[in-house]
Amino acid sequence: MFSYAIVSIGITGIATVTGKAPDGTTLTASLTAGPNSNYLLFLNPNLRAKSYVAGRFALELRTVGGGYHMVPAATSSDLQWAKTAKPTDVSYRLGIANTGLLVSIVPWLPIPKTVPAQTLGTFLGLAEDKIFDFDLTGSFNTAGYAARIPTQLGLSKLNKFRIADGMTGSPSPIQDTIWATYFTIIVSPTTGLVTGTLNIEDSVPSSTQGRPATTVKRAVKLYGVMLQMPSGATKFAHGMLVIPTLIKGGETTTSAFSFSGPVSVDPFIASAVGSAGTYTTVVDLLDNGNPMA
Repeated sequence: MFSYAIVSIGITGIATVTGKAPDGTTLTASLTAGPNSNYLLFLNPNLRAKSYVAGRFALELRTVGGGYHMVPAATSSDLQWAKTAKPTDVSYRLGIANTGLLVSIVPWLPIPKTVPAQTLGTFLGLAEDKIFDFDLTGSFNTAGYAARIPTQLGLSKLNKFRIADGMTGSPSPIQDTIWATYFTIIVSPTTGLVTGTLNIEDSVPSSTQGRPATTVKRAVKLYGVMLQMPSGATKFAHGMLVIPTLIKGGETTTSAFSFSGPVSVDPFIASAVGSAGTYTTVVDLLDNGNPMA
């Protein structure tokens, strides 16, 4: 399971936390700094006894890149998460036993305004001609949805991700209007928050109760964060999928996604570089007789 949060720390040391627990429940908190940039966290997002997200996160100076960060615990966990069972919950109705969570925190730096025409992509080394892998992990079964799922993305100067390649049976990357009906994903340049939607469809056969066959459409939501990692990092975004139930009254489930390297030049763009330029064109009418005769 993956979850995410955006942490904003003001000049007074107050940390504002917004994100989601691994079951998709919204998390919000306002934390006061303790000694040595330590923050204690105790939340009860499910509003019931013996359910919590709790622990401590401690920021320390980075030796590379400046600023502060938090490295996940090496031998234990950083936070504890538990959720007691409830049959009416949207997800994970059987509950979650106390589970350790590892936390990684890195700074999200604003785009420098001193560099002309600087974009988030160029700032991160992801110029418009660069592509990287989009990976789905966890319990989400892609069978039946391959034609709608990308495998490689690029980042446009408008902070929207474009499709560079997809699974078997998917449209060509240049068919962006078709892709837009299947998959959309964007990133906030100010916070690094990644949000998106994957539209899937399932054919449900007729039932023994006489219900006719039907097509069920679902919007899988993506939530996560990009990471401004030191050069050489292989994964630079992590997040979760919130998958609606296929059957009325069923449970919502969650899974995970990531962006990973190596970052490379899009071969489609690379092949067109040599022909870039402005051309003048003449079109001459062929004299093949009068087609109306």
